Amino acid sequence: MKANANGSPHQNRISVIGSPSIDDSISQSPEEAPTIAKKCISFITEWIIRAALCVLCWSLLWSICGPIALPPQSPLFSLLIIWITAYALGQCCLPFSLPPLLGMMIAGIILSNIPGNVIVLDSKISSSLRSIALTIILLRAGLGLDPKMIKSLSGVCFRLAFIPCLVEAVAIAITTHLIIGFPFQWGLLLGFVVGAVSPAVVVPAMIDLQQQGYGIEQGIPSLVIASSSVDDVLAITGFDVVLSFAFVRPDSSLVWNLVKGPGEALIGLIMGTLTGIFLWYFPRCSWKDLDSEETFDQFTANCQRFALTLTIGLASVFITNYLDIGGIGPLAALVVTFVAAIRWRPLNIDSQIEDGLKIAWLIFEPFLFSLIGAEIKFSQLKLDYLFPVTLCLIISLGFRCLASFLVLFGSELNLREKFFIAISWLPKATVQAAIGPVALDLARSRGDQQAIENGILVLTVAILSILLTAPIGAVLIKLSAPKLLRKPATKNTFEMQVS
Repeated sequence: MKANANGSPHQNRISVIGSPSIDDSISQSPEEAPTIAKKCISFITEWIIRAALCVLCWSLLWSICGPIALPPQSPLFSLLIIWITAYALGQCCLPFSLPPLLGMMIAGIILSNIPGNVIVLDSKISSSLRSIALTIILLRAGLGLDPKMIKSLSGVCFRLAFIPCLVEAVAIAITTHLIIGFPFQWGLLLGFVVGAVSPAVVVPAMIDLQQQGYGIEQGIPSLVIASSSVDDVLAITGFDVVLSFAFVRPDSSLVWNLVKGPGEALIGLIMGTLTGIFLWYFPRCSWKDLDSEETFDQFTANCQRFALTLTIGLASVFITNYLDIGGIGPLAALVVTFVAAIRWRPLNIDSQIEDGLKIAWLIFEPFLFSLIGAEIKFSQLKLDYLFPVTLCLIISLGFRCLASFLVLFGSELNLREKFFIAISWLPKATVQAAIGPVALDLARSRGDQQAIENGILVLTVAILSILLTAPIGAVLIKLSAPKLLRKPATKNTFEMQVS
């Protein structure tokens, strides 16, 4: 028996951490290797358990809520059906190396467009579920941000958040005006609707890449996650400002709309920082506590810490939405875990909170993407403009990608990494689903027929942007990351060769 560090592919390896290597699994005897029958039994057993859980959950809803949980056209039963369908189609995407969100969005699109209103969704409940899911993913994103990388890439982060969004907004305004004769003011409004990147698509993808080790030394996941939040604030601010011009509203002022977005971002940053510092001390989180002889129940403390983290994030989002200052909440949710993790990380507390948030995400992920898909109603699509506006979208996306690529010059990223970030800046979903119908709703409330037609076109393009970019962008991120990003160099492990 002799030590070897060369790593020949024909050697039996034993890792120092006690986990078998790939070569060990290859060299297993046929008796030890899992058979097809065992895999089939395991698969069937797992799905029987899932089906039983779904039936039991619906039984509980029915026993507690009574008739409103019974089919057909029951809001509670509709939510259960859409969750089950979204989860099942999401799982069907995995064998093809496609992101589950693709199947989940397809489930929402199909169910919401079945004739006869088979699925009845309450708009307020749907919006609340989407907000909960988005809050969870933002809390997870904050835990994954690297403070050192954010500091070193602050200039790049600012450029990536602002320039591509503004370039795409102007490109949409110009192309729609030239190709379909859309008023420039409404075109700019449309540009800010489609100019926002979707955290619901981008952030989970970046978290997955971070866990796999792709691009972490260059800070790429942290850069994309941080920039996406600021990008959304800019898009929503621009939308509010242009909307105030398109509709001269007596209850709004230009000055307020100009300062509202930056003000909300600043308040969200301060609020998230203060609550993050609060989580440093409540529950206790210090090295002295861990080194002392007094009893300190880490499990109870972590449960309290998780509950506080989740409720702070949810309260930030829902309360600010209620007060019509919705730009504060998402940024505060991102910052609170980012700040808290500065103290948690040396004690490995952040990974335990991440485990709890991961479970919550597994529950709410099907709701988020299926309900975004459910916003896409084929009856609302303005088919006459389908080809021209698709062309406008493709042209503007080209300008966005080019701008995203160019703003990264001056950083230490190589060409492949710059190209990857440009790709990751494509997906759209959450903001478009949220503000896409706003102009149309406002036009209908005023009875302005021309504004209603313009609003329908804005909604049509918002829907098309989701259909084109969310699934394609998610697939491109997943497939291109292993080819374009670098992993950190792995340390040599002790290996033993059986002679």
